[in-house]
Amino acid sequence: MIDAPDADDSGEIVKEVKAASKKLYAEEYRAIAQSAVPEAIADSEDISDAQLKKLQNQRAKTPAERHQQHKAELSHGYEVNSYTNSLK
Repeated sequence: MIDAPDADDSGEIVKEVKAASKKLYAEEYRAIAQSAVPEAIADSEDISDAQLKKLQNQRAKTPAERHQQHKAELSHGYEVNSYTNSLK
């Protein structure tokens, strides 16, 4: 609580702090997500073309299956044998 004679009684300070906190959290979350996902894709298991087709037709997928599918699609798209985090 702010104990100052000129403190804003309307709650503007609280609103500003909450807004700044939400913005900081969103930026940190985005940075973590952007670094974690390519790493998870690169570390995922390689799959066969038949497994890729199956995943492409599958509606509900686990995060691991999504990473495997994305890795296989990237490998085919870039015509490389293995996707690594440095290709992102």
